[in-house]
Amino acid sequence: MRLSGVDPSIIRELSGIYKPFVKAFKELVSNAYDADATTITVAVARDFSSIEVQDNGLGLTPIEFHRDFARLGGSTAWLNEGRSPGGRPRIGYKGIGFLAVARYCSRMEIESATNRGHEDRIIVRGRRRSVDVAETLEPLVSASLGRKRLRVAGVTVVGAKPRRLRSGVDYTFREGRVYLKSKRALAASQLEIGYVLACSDLVLKAALDFDYLLSLERKADLRLLEDFCEAEVAALSKPRDGGTKIRLMGLKDFVVRDLAAARHRGKGWNIGSQNGREQFLWRLARAVPIEDAFPATPPEPIAKLASAEKRARLPRLVVRWRDEAAVEMTRPIALPKGGAPEDSVVAVAIHDAGLRAIGYLLAQDGVIYPAELRGLTVRVRNVAIGDASFFGLERTLAGARKAALSQISGEVIVLEGLDAADAINPGRESFYEENAHFRILKRALVGDEDALGGAVGQAIRLITDRGNIRGQVSDKLGSARQRRKVLTDISSAVNTTAQMDSALESRLAGFLETPVVANGLANAKDVLLRPVGRVSGFELEGAERLAEEFAIDFKRRSVAIDFTRDIWNQSIYLRGKYFEVSFKQGQPADPMCEFDNCAARIYVNWAHPVKQYMDDYGFLRSAIVWRLAYHLAKESAEKMIDVALRMLAHRAE
Repeated sequence: MRLSGVDPSIIRELSGIYKPFVKAFKELVSNAYDADATTITVAVARDFSSIEVQDNGLGLTPIEFHRDFARLGGSTAWLNEGRSPGGRPRIGYKGIGFLAVARYCSRMEIESATNRGHEDRIIVRGRRRSVDVAETLEPLVSASLGRKRLRVAGVTVVGAKPRRLRSGVDYTFREGRVYLKSKRALAASQLEIGYVLACSDLVLKAALDFDYLLSLERKADLRLLEDFCEAEVAALSKPRDGGTKIRLMGLKDFVVRDLAAARHRGKGWNIGSQNGREQFLWRLARAVPIEDAFPATPPEPIAKLASAEKRARLPRLVVRWRDEAAVEMTRPIALPKGGAPEDSVVAVAIHDAGLRAIGYLLAQDGVIYPAELRGLTVRVRNVAIGDASFFGLERTLAGARKAALSQISGEVIVLEGLDAADAINPGRESFYEENAHFRILKRALVGDEDALGGAVGQAIRLITDRGNIRGQVSDKLGSARQRRKVLTDISSAVNTTAQMDSALESRLAGFLETPVVANGLANAKDVLLRPVGRVSGFELEGAERLAEEFAIDFKRRSVAIDFTRDIWNQSIYLRGKYFEVSFKQGQPADPMCEFDNCAARIYVNWAHPVKQYMDDYGFLRSAIVWRLAYHLAKESAEKMIDVALRMLAHRAE
């Protein structure tokens, strides 16, 4: 079989655009999709000597194989409005076909059967009495096979006024030959004969020798290209289901090395650090037309994309890796545990100048792992175009906005526009930047060149807003947690010190029973350390029994804080009695702290000048302990200092 007279050096270069091997292999899966397969099975040999893909699609007629499969360029995907017989939008548009894997293996073996008949026509010039249609078939179908399986669909006299001839009157058909009978038929100088070749009991077997083909790179005789493919067609005892099996034999050493690679120890959790099996399956599942691993009840933008996948009737992809059990694959996506909250999803809906696309972005709370899930995956005709990315934003942004990109993932499916023939490079690794539809898509997703906008800009704003509100709320919770720790530390220090000194314990009991009343701080303005009103533009709400300490509703722009948690408890326990600690805006001349035993309150002057020289923990601890020491040993400054230092020296475990 001849290969269009193309120099093998060009073939090698075309094959080289698919890197790594899995991106070449995915083209075979895409071919099965174009053949309307509902199930595609990939099997990897135990010793990695071969890998095959088998489908239950339409299969190839021998004539289709000869004319289209083993051919460079001239894709027929544009026929039938670019759709497969089953209505799927065809993927293959470049006509490179089998050459994607040429440099990765020594040999390709094909076996295909189909339930379809091959319909075609021949033009016969010159007057004659009969036409042997079986002899005009492609070389792969011998006349002996063809005669039993041919039928004539019609005979037409070609001319200024075409005339269709009548079967049985103008001609008869027997055993692969048309016999002309009437004067009109015998006098015709040109005939068009339509025929159908039944192929349901035929099987095609072929082998393509890539080692031989690429060895011709430095040989000038292009006639040698005729010898790279062997094929035969045989009759079956009975028809079988349609489908095609392609096996790649003699995988190259570098391919086997990659497939058998062990996990890279000590590296972060990303796909590049996984073993060969995980890397192959990951990249295959991301690149071929199969359904995503969506949750049962996804947010609306994700549900729309899932619905589009259902309507596309995407096939099942089953993988048998060496001796392991077969596993059905789904496309991995970056969804947080428990699903994606509605307020974390940015919808994508584009309908502009013939481009129509839908999708979503997820603005997640944390960094996404594996790293390969970060970015936008754009799918055209249900196939991912290159790896997920941000259209170059990752190289131009800086600071917090660049950091936010590590928390964004998403998918966009192009429903119309971005034709695979003129918008996407042959390896399907990127778009042609000058394409008008691509520019519309890019602008909708990332904004103009000089301003970040689009869906990605919206997702970044979501993340930075979240960071701000979470940071501020976390700071307030941290301060409350610290104050609570001070109060429990003071309680422990006072009670433990008193237990170790009976005289001090007696003094403490006596003081707590004394009706001491605060003189000035009780009437001072309260200092509200618990947040109220708004926090970073979000309305603050009190709540009870939240799963976490706080919850943020980005749609309502509100934050709920569970004030029933212990960190908001401002009481202190002193020898069987609880005191509520109140923070006051006192005067500089007011004491740092006052006890009110009657009201069971301790007032702390949060505006005292000493506080500016101490942190909150140190000031609160010193203010309460020194005031208590004053009450316990006011008759002697030395005793007061001794009591205070003993309490301050105590460290709670």
